[in-house]
Amino acid sequence: MVTMLAIIYGGPGNEHEVSIASAENVISALTTLPYAIQKIYIKKDMTCLVDGEEVTFNESLLRLTKETIVVPILHGSFGEGGVLQKILEDASIPYLFSNSSTSSVAMDKKRTQEILSESGLTVPKTEVVVSSDQEMEMTFPVFVKPNSEGSSIDLYKVENKEELHNILTMMLVKYNEVLVQEFVVGREFTCGVIEKKGELITLLPTEIILTKGELFDYDAKYKVGGCQEITPPHVSEEIIKRIQEIARVAHSTLKCKDISRTDMIMKEDGTIVVLEVNTIPGMTKTSFIPAQAVASGYTLSQIFDIVIHNHL
Repeated sequence: MVTMLAIIYGGPGNEHEVSIASAENVISALTTLPYAIQKIYIKKDMTCLVDGEEVTFNESLLRLTKETIVVPILHGSFGEGGVLQKILEDASIPYLFSNSSTSSVAMDKKRTQEILSESGLTVPKTEVVVSSDQEMEMTFPVFVKPNSEGSSIDLYKVENKEELHNILTMMLVKYNEVLVQEFVVGREFTCGVIEKKGELITLLPTEIILTKGELFDYDAKYKVGGCQEITPPHVSEEIIKRIQEIARVAHSTLKCKDISRTDMIMKEDGTIVVLEVNTIPGMTKTSFIPAQAVASGYTLSQIFDIVIHNHL
């Protein structure tokens, strides 16, 4: 029997368009493999198109069987935060990537930092803010970002108290928790990890060099010319091995499954600071995992075939 892969993408979050672009690239890669493919596109209002037919979200799940493996290509809280994963777990439907518990933890940036710090990794000094008047001990400039959001959405560099108060006031209308984080200066890297039947394959990392602006925000990630991405980076073999080891430790510590990607900054003194871990990394044509796969000697098709076999 041919295994059915249900590609679920779109969703209600801010990264809807990124999800579509990722899904298109993944579907293209999967068509070269011996699997049947079903497309489940979730609109922003949570109605769905299943192979072109409009149905409710619950009806779309009824189309899945226990012989189906779901490939969730969704970003943001619904896709990466464990919501969809818990629904699939309750229905005993297998799926790729991390389970609901790990997904929920990894989406909570502050909780992730606490767990990674306990494992010996270095993380930035961070305050969780729930009020714009909250007192905190931070040295400017600082980063401000939501505690649970992806793709560097609503990421700001703040230079003084007045600016911080204004940005926090604005952001706390949209988010329950906002992070104020030390501004770590250094070279930014990201590194993917692929799981093959319990063995971890660490891909060659990418260095991210901004070519516009000061922040690796949504525009820098997804607009042409926003940044330069070098895979593998122009650093020593020793530094590459350190970056890869940190990515492996982060993957294992958070109990990630199949694929993860860890973002980090190397300071001038050589200290590597972990920023966050992505449990469903972007898979667009310009995303890091596809580029790292190629640099490491794999096609995207081969990467997905490896992780699909974890569930067969």
